[in-house]
Formats: sequence, C-alpha cells, structure tokens
Amino acid sequence: MSVNQNRVQAMVASEHCLSTIIFLDIDGVLAFYPAGWKQRLRSGQKPRRVLHVDAIERFNRLCAETASLVVVSSTWRLHGDVRPHLAHAGLTAPFHADWCTDEDGPTRGDEITRWLQAHDAGRYVVLDDRPEGLEAHASHLVQPHWRVGLLDHDVARAIEILRGCPDLTPANGGHD
Repeated sequence: MSVNQNRVQAMVASEHCLSTIIFLDIDGVLAFYPAGWKQRLRSGQKPRRVLHVDAIERFNRLCAETASLVVVSSTWRLHGDVRPHLAHAGLTAPFHADWCTDEDGPTRGDEITRWLQAHDAGRYVVLDDRPEGLEAHASHLVQPHWRVGLLDHDVARAIEILRGCPDLTPANGGHD
C-alpha cells in the first residue's frame, strides 16, 4: 500500500471515529454560590451563582485528558450562545459543532437522549448536580455537590466512566 493510500485510509477512519462527549450542566458544576450567600438571602437579596476558576480548571483538565467535546445541557443555553461567556471565564475545552441539547423536554434526560440519537457519539458522561430526569443516564452521571461544584473526585469518576471502567463508587461521588 502506498503512503498516499495510508493517508486516505487514516483520514476516512478519523471521520468515522465516535466523539467522546461531556454533557455539561453549569449551575452546581462550574457555577455555585459564593461565600456569604445565606446572609444575602436572609437580607432579601437573591444571591447569584458565580463561575469558579478551580472548577473550570478541573473541567478543562477532564476534557483534555479524555479528548472530549462539550455539549451544554444547562438551562444557560436558553439565554443564547454561552460559549463566549464560558471562554471569557477560562473554559478552554472544545465544544461539539452541535454544542447544546434541544429545549423540547420534557426532561433534561430526554434532551440528552435525543442528542445522542442524532449524533455519532461514543462514550459520554453527564455532569449535573441534580439527578432528576436523568434516570436513563444514571450509569453515565457524575453529580457534583451543588455547594462546591466540580471537585477532583468528580473528575476521577468522569474519567472512569469515559474510559469504560466504572467501579462501585456511587455516581454522585458519595454526596447525599
């Protein structure tokens, strides 16, 4: 086989490779309430969740170590293209060309299922602080605690799922 034939075969094979996908909920994963949020709530102010650098750095590392593409499943997608905002906050992970799930419900899990059915995705993980509506994806769910966001043990669990070697650790990282 010639060198050019090898290159053509490699190009065709790479076109048919399945993508590794991370479905990203933002609130409770990358954005969470800052210190003092309870006092603000008691005083009548509505606290705002803040994108946290440490969580974003962990997420970037997860995507780099697993060569994953990001698909936003968060309600943040309802307010337009969130990618520039996330990039400004330090997110460097690559997004899938079809970067968000649809808005057709009835649950986030249904939206993820439809996205998966419409795309050639291989392995995937769902990062979401709330399991409601994600029952069909329970074996792919990593549930960071909503107060602290994505931590190192969450990243480790996501890597296990994406590499196809889950252990008996609870999908929620041990959070109740």
